[in-house]
Amino acid sequence: MSNDSYRDTAINRRRFVAACGAAAGGAAAGGAAAGGAAIGGNTASAQQRKPNAIHIEDPYLLVVRQTRVHRELGLTERQIEAIRAATDEVDGPLFLLRDLGVEQRSQKSAPLAKQVRDKMQQTLTRLQQQRLAQIVAQTQGHRALLRDDLAAQLRMTASQRKELLDVAEETEEEKQKLSEKVKKGGSRSDAQREVTELMTDEQKKFVATLSVTQKPQLRSIFGAAYKVVRNPLPHFKPPKLPLAGPWINSEPLTLDKLKGKVVALHFYAFA
Repeated sequence: MSNDSYRDTAINRRRFVAACGAAAGGAAAGGAAAGGAAIGGNTASAQQRKPNAIHIEDPYLLVVRQTRVHRELGLTERQIEAIRAATDEVDGPLFLLRDLGVEQRSQKSAPLAKQVRDKMQQTLTRLQQQRLAQIVAQTQGHRALLRDDLAAQLRMTASQRKELLDVAEETEEEKQKLSEKVKKGGSRSDAQREVTELMTDEQKKFVATLSVTQKPQLRSIFGAAYKVVRNPLPHFKPPKLPLAGPWINSEPLTLDKLKGKVVALHFYAFA
């Protein structure tokens, strides 16, 4: 495979992972989430903040695939097969969303995410669902507090939610400035270090916003510490081969016909 082909494949994979990340509720903080769970403040504040909306991607469709998570949940082979069947059904449609913008991707992927979540309600026990929710929250980190469902569990006030959103927006503005510096020739490693410091500072401010009764509740929502893999390498079912158009040197092929065979893929485009 050529370097260009490898690069194209890697880009497509990252886009597909992004599509999965947005599928289960990536939405602007302060507005209605595509997955049915709003993220952020009330409607009025959402309208005011729309230009600087904070997007929270829900990693559910990535987390639920991970073998490490399956072991943590103590899943049976039957449950694992049920997860694979559920995610296989949505992988093809999700792949087609990989090049869309965040809002479009979230809107079109919402029914697919709900489809998987509904099946997991039937597949996992109550304790397994609870632990999975904790791992998802830990994967999101402190910004999970911008979710409506967590804010409701913690009974956060409107002023608390506004304060969290203000802090997040300030962080994003600083990150944007650092990005511009890198584009102008600034050190990428220095910028990354500063981003890490910004996020650490933001986390402290988020926690400081909570009351003495909310903090232990938050620990319960996040549950026992789990070593989150920030850049997981989940396995996705490949999309069906395109059948439209003429085939060269072969009859039309399908993935089922290629099972058990070594297949080399070469990606190219006609000029």
